[in-house]
Amino acid sequence: MTKNKLIKSVLQSKSIFSNKETYFFLAPFGDILSGFFCEMTPRGAYVWKFVYPLFDISGQLHLSYSSRLAYPEDFIDYKDVDKSKLAQEFLFRIVGHICDAYQRKSLSGFLQLCESRSGLLNNEVIQASYGCALILDSQNELGLKYLEKAIPYLPEGYRASCLKVIHGLQGVPNAQQAIYELKADNLLRLKIKY
Repeated sequence: MTKNKLIKSVLQSKSIFSNKETYFFLAPFGDILSGFFCEMTPRGAYVWKFVYPLFDISGQLHLSYSSRLAYPEDFIDYKDVDKSKLAQEFLFRIVGHICDAYQRKSLSGFLQLCESRSGLLNNEVIQASYGCALILDSQNELGLKYLEKAIPYLPEGYRASCLKVIHGLQGVPNAQQAIYELKADNLLRLKIKY
C-alpha cells in the first residue's frame, strides 16, 4: 500500500481525523495535536501514539512527545499482514487508544504527559513547550522557570521565540498572545488547516 492510499483509506474510514502525511490527529484540534502516526518502512509499519503542541518552538513535526504502542501492537510486519491491508490493520490497532488520544489533546492532558514520562523534561525544546503550556494554563511563574531553564541550550531561532514569550510575561504585549502567534506561525509552516 502506498502512503497516499493509506492516508485516503484511514481518512475515509475515520472521519474524526485530520492529517499531515501519515500523522493522523483528532479534529477539531486546539493547541495540541493528538492522534496516531504510521511510520512506514520497507518491512512493515510502526504505530505511534502521536502528540504535538502547536506552540512547539522547533516549528516542525517530531515524535519527541510521542510513544509507540506497546508490544506487540507497535509493529505491523508485512510477513504477517498483507501490505494492501495496512490501513485496516493500522485502524484495528489504534481503535483501543482513541479515548487516550482525546485526553492527550487537552492542555491538562499535555501537561500530565510531560510530567509523567520519565526524562521527557530533560530535553530543552520540550522544557520550552512545557513552559508555554504552563503559561497557557495560567501558571506563569512555573512556566517562566522552564523557559529560562531551556534558553541557554537552545539554538538562536528557538531562543528568540522563548524570549518573546518571556517579554510577554512582563506585559510586552502579552505572553499568551506570543504563544498563539507561535502557534499560528507553526500552522502556516506545517501547512495544517485549522
